[in-house]
Amino acid sequence: AAEKCRLGRGRTSGRITRPRLTPPRPARRGGVPSAAPRTPEDIWRGWAAGFVAAAARDIPAGVSAWLAARGVTPAAAVRFGLGWHPRNAKVARAAIGLPPRPDGKPTLWLPMGLVIPVFDASGLVHRIRVRRPPEETARFLPELKYYQVEGSGTAPMVIRPQGLCRGAVVVEAELDAIAIAAAHPEVMVVSSGTAAVSLTPQLRAELEALPVILVALDAKAPEDGQHDPGPVRALDWQQEFRRARYWPVPQGKDPGDYVKDHNGDLRLWIEAGLPPRPQAARTSTLRVPTGGGGAEKKSSVAEVVTITLPDGREVHVTDDRGEWHALAAAGRVVFTRNELARIKAGAGMDNLARFVEMKEMFPFFYVKAGRPAEERGGAPELLADA
Repeated sequence: AAEKCRLGRGRTSGRITRPRLTPPRPARRGGVPSAAPRTPEDIWRGWAAGFVAAAARDIPAGVSAWLAARGVTPAAAVRFGLGWHPRNAKVARAAIGLPPRPDGKPTLWLPMGLVIPVFDASGLVHRIRVRRPPEETARFLPELKYYQVEGSGTAPMVIRPQGLCRGAVVVEAELDAIAIAAAHPEVMVVSSGTAAVSLTPQLRAELEALPVILVALDAKAPEDGQHDPGPVRALDWQQEFRRARYWPVPQGKDPGDYVKDHNGDLRLWIEAGLPPRPQAARTSTLRVPTGGGGAEKKSSVAEVVTITLPDGREVHVTDDRGEWHALAAAGRVVFTRNELARIKAGAGMDNLARFVEMKEMFPFFYVKAGRPAEERGGAPELLADA
């Protein structure tokens, strides 16, 4: 179906056809597995550091222009250590800590192409992939577009923001991850190099704490009646993480294609899937007249504290029964101090948004023991100390 989209520039700024945002639903899959990564040997790391540094000294102008066309700016290429290996070469396996090959050959092949390193959290080289140029794949080994250097580790590429993290984006190719990190500095980007990935326990814990995970695995038309592996793999993420969303690029197969072939804006595309940027919470106090009704009765005032949450929603807090009921009847989100205390003691205030959403649907829900109770048709029965 066609719909308006503001996520492109130039010729894509009108009506475009988006990929389906809901992947096909086969039987429940196995989720996203956890695994301890294989780490490179120290001798391999030492050689890899020199290889990556030498490749980064000079990227041909044509390669730099090709990268920029796919969203990888020259500054991003320098930041992430991209480089160029100018020729096919061989290195002695024993010199870099690799065991002999079964066929007895003592050397490791290093193809010509774009050098894409992956660094671990300490800044050491963890993996090296080489993207072979089209003229080389046309000459021999046409199926080998990417070559992973033997001895590399198996952990996914993870690019963490330096400051605020508003969510994660999951992609396949490292170049797409670099382009996204360059376009949007407030997201964590995860790339495995393929549609499949195994997560370390630490990375899994980081992802579970984020407000959203945008799964942007490559999306292309199914072939021979088979589902494209990208959208199918996205189901694993949705089944594994409650906050995971399938979020393919509006046009093209992957983020690089979206920029190069459709003038797409990666920042706008990512921003559209993120929660609002947090702002400092603002509070205000309202004094609402209540009571009255006769000369012999004195008017009283009910204090209502209004809190503006980081996402812009307003929450009211009052211990006055009548004011609580009036605000709930008006469809407002209102808590008593006792409700907030129970949430803090039960689910924790980090989960306040879940209770806010419940109150938005059912304003007369009253929170007991840190969880929503049955919906009440009138004012809640407040505790004596409320």
